[in-house]
Amino acid sequence: MGIEIIILTAPGCITCDKAKTTVQKVVEQDQQAFPGLSYRTVDVAESPEIGAQYGVLSTPAIIINDTLAFRGVPKENALRKKLESL
Repeated sequence: MGIEIIILTAPGCITCDKAKTTVQKVVEQDQQAFPGLSYRTVDVAESPEIGAQYGVLSTPAIIINDTLAFRGVPKENALRKKLESL
């Protein structure tokens, strides 16, 4: 079974690029440790129902396997620990 990370972003979000960079780096570096690890970005302005589904009122937010895992930009180590706990 794979692990899906969804990064919720919004237009004009200054920290969303940092969140994307952090997630992308962890996915690239830890692909072998977490087989099937993938990520995608969802713009909540285009898909407001996604933000509402997870109760997200501000971006960025990180969803891992359909669960809100982080609000804001996660630290790399915190993201890895969350992935290890799955």
